[in-house]
Amino acid sequence: MAKRKKKHHKPGFDKISKAQHKNEFLYKLRHVMNLAGERDVFYLLPERELDIIYMIRYQPMRAIAAPGSKIPPDTLKEINTMISGILRSEKVKLTPGGAEIRMDEYLTVGQTLLGYLVTLKDDAYKGASEIKYNFSLFINDMERDKKTAAYLKAMNSLLGPYFSRLDKQILWGKFEVKFGFNGLFNIVNCFEISCHVPDKIELTLDGYTRPAFKVGWCFDGEKVEHIQIKYSDLNSQTSFTDMPVDIYIQSHALVRLYERIDCIKHGVIMSSLLESLKNCKAVHDKNGHYLIEFRLSGIKVGYLPAIIFAGNIVIRTFLFLTFGSTPEGKKLMKLTGMNKTDQKYLALDTVSTYMTTDIGKDEEIKNIFNKSGCGGLLKLHDSLAVYSIPVHAKQTDKMLADYLGLRRI
Repeated sequence: MAKRKKKHHKPGFDKISKAQHKNEFLYKLRHVMNLAGERDVFYLLPERELDIIYMIRYQPMRAIAAPGSKIPPDTLKEINTMISGILRSEKVKLTPGGAEIRMDEYLTVGQTLLGYLVTLKDDAYKGASEIKYNFSLFINDMERDKKTAAYLKAMNSLLGPYFSRLDKQILWGKFEVKFGFNGLFNIVNCFEISCHVPDKIELTLDGYTRPAFKVGWCFDGEKVEHIQIKYSDLNSQTSFTDMPVDIYIQSHALVRLYERIDCIKHGVIMSSLLESLKNCKAVHDKNGHYLIEFRLSGIKVGYLPAIIFAGNIVIRTFLFLTFGSTPEGKKLMKLTGMNKTDQKYLALDTVSTYMTTDIGKDEEIKNIFNKSGCGGLLKLHDSLAVYSIPVHAKQTDKMLADYLGLRRI
């Protein structure tokens, strides 16, 4: 294989590039100053002060791996792409009732300016006091900074659920401001991402050996806490009723969960799974399996069938609420005369059906779903539209009405 040739920059190229970058930054700085202040005072800044501001500028927000955490480069790249997109779409008011700029601009240029002004002494140079007075509202807007901190905290809480999988890695972030000197002084707002690889056991069931992964999550931003439930939470009467036991989940269960909850953002599914297990509600099926309710935004959409294996609770799969093997699904089939093939044809076994049709507006269909215990599915759109991923609209409402003979001429 031929060796890749090294790029050789022309003499002075790096110097020109750095000068261009500095000019671009100062252009943005002047723009933000004009929006944040009472008038244009950029011309009052001496050249040496501009050099200082450029040197102490905040770098763009980014995610970095925490010490000791091995995070795949592709994952970090995805996280940074998401961070960039979110920050570019959010706006920040520079002063009460004043102009807005993008969050990413505020966290770089805006905070650089704020940091400089806060430490600037009135007698530092001619015009310094005039500059500080010009930005009084900007400097003293504590409410803006509280909202920014709250937004970053909320954003940080989303990163873990969105990029974690219980059978691969559990990630969580911690917001940090890093100071460094690597040739040039720099300040970086960053999310320091930690990683935990879930504990794994091998289970031999029905003649097949498959892995199962211990369910846990980082709730405090410091370490992973394994979720446990009691036998009493499963309505199981044993001599160990109040003994907490660990929960394991098989990859198959996660695959089925993502297949059926097909248009809801990954982070919402992950958060809902953890919430459903922490606040466990369960029934038994005829095979002796425990059916743990899975809820989205408080709405029951299915069950997580589980068994007791070697003193642990093992979740084996996911059943959508309309499946014939759930209590509600059996009632729905009895009321409608549908079978498994009919349900699949009508696409009643995925969340997207209830997010993209008017199925809940047909009163007769609504009545049937309510009688079977599946009525909550018709409320999903109103509860989860903001968390959904756009999908093609379906015609299930018309198809189901025709199937049930509800559209009469």
